Amino acid sequence: MKPRTRTIQGEKKGQLLPGATQFVVGALLYGSALVPLLPDAMRVPALVLAFAGAVSVTAIMSIVSLAPIRRSVAVWRSALAPTLLVTGGFLFHLLVGSAVGRFAALTLVMLLLVMFFLRADGLDAFDTEKVEAFLGLSRLLTAAGLFFLTVFAFGIDRFVYVPLVAISPFIALLGAVVAYESYLQAPEAPEKVRRLAAAISGVVALELFIAVSFLPTPFITDAAVCTVAFFATLLAVNRVLSGSIGTRELKAGLGLAAVLVAVMLGTARWT
Repeated sequence: MKPRTRTIQGEKKGQLLPGATQFVVGALLYGSALVPLLPDAMRVPALVLAFAGAVSVTAIMSIVSLAPIRRSVAVWRSALAPTLLVTGGFLFHLLVGSAVGRFAALTLVMLLLVMFFLRADGLDAFDTEKVEAFLGLSRLLTAAGLFFLTVFAFGIDRFVYVPLVAISPFIALLGAVVAYESYLQAPEAPEKVRRLAAAISGVVALELFIAVSFLPTPFITDAAVCTVAFFATLLAVNRVLSGSIGTRELKAGLGLAAVLVAVMLGTARWT
C-alpha cells in the first residue's frame, strides 16, 4: 500500500504545480526590471533566460493542468492562450518605459493566469458546457497576448530598428494560428474551409498591421486598433462558418468594434 500512497500523494502535489505558475512568471517579470543593474555583459543573457523560463513554465504547466480534457482540446490549444499572454506581457513589460504601465501589465498577466488555472482545475472532458466556457476565457487571454505582442511589434522600432519585412511574416503567422483556433468553434465547417479562412485571416492581420503602421498615432493606439479590428473580423468569419451571418449579435459586435476604433483614433494624439 505504501507505493500506491506515495503515487497518490505525488499526483496531488503535481496538481498543485500549475497554481504556482503566475507567481513564477511574476517573479521573472519583476526580476527582469532589475537587469539594468547587472554588468553590461550579463544583461542580454539574463533577459533571454528570464523570457525563456517564463514562457516554457507557462506552456508546460498549461498542458499539465488541462490533461483531463485532452480528448476534447489538443495540446497546442492548451498552451496557446497562456503562452501567448506571457510572451506578449514579457515583451510589453520590457518595451514600456512607464513604471505604472509595467505594473498594470504585470498585474493583468498574473490575474488572467490565476483565472485560467482556476477555471482549468476540475474540468472534465465530457462536460462540454464547462469546456466551451473555458475556451471562451482562453480567447480573452489570447486577445490580451496578441495586443501586447502587437504593441511590441509597433513600438520596438522606436528603440531598435527592425525592418517591417522582418516583423510582417510573424504577424501573419500569429494571426493565422489565432484565427484557426477561433474557427474550431464551427465544427460543422469542413477542415479545408477552416484552414483557408485561417490563412486569409493571417493576410488580413498582416494588412491591418502594415496599414495602421502609417498612421501618425502612438504605437499603443495602433496596436489597440489592430487588435479590435482583427477580432471583429474573426467574429464575422465565425458567423459565416457557423451559418449565422446577419444575426443581431454579429451586427452589434461589428458596430461596437467600429465605435471603439473611431473613439481610439479620435482621442489619440496625432503627430
